[in-house]
Amino acid sequence: MFYEGPEEVSRTGPTGPRIPLRRSLGPTGPKIPPGTQSGEGTLSIGGGLVLMFVGVIVDAAGLFLDFIYIGFVLNPLLLTPLAWLIFGVVLHHNGVSMLSGKRAVAGWLTLVAEFAPGLGALLPGWFAYALFLTAAPRVAALVRSIMS
Repeated sequence: MFYEGPEEVSRTGPTGPRIPLRRSLGPTGPKIPPGTQSGEGTLSIGGGLVLMFVGVIVDAAGLFLDFIYIGFVLNPLLLTPLAWLIFGVVLHHNGVSMLSGKRAVAGWLTLVAEFAPGLGALLPGWFAYALFLTAAPRVAALVRSIMS
């Protein structure tokens, strides 16, 4: 109906206007920078606090469910997979790989502790895993700076 000129046509795509994304963001979240393809970045303090909060909630819910004798069924079927997914999403959005290096070993140890009957109720596994993910890289950097 109205002629918009070539400028307007070139700025719109077939599905609507083109929205420029920042170079570090993809449509599903942040991209891992080219220098750290292994995902060996550090977790932000905010992301660590979110994971610690989720860990406390999941561990408290597991303890409560074990106390009323249904945790042996619901812990491995509901709480552990849900916590694993939340941890994976938060780590991915912070550009940190969940399954590489020491984080993978700590993650698998957390899963083994959570699936072991009775042991998952006694140990705050998810909180400890979140604390490890948040504090370990910072402590290692602090020790390296002190030693050098």
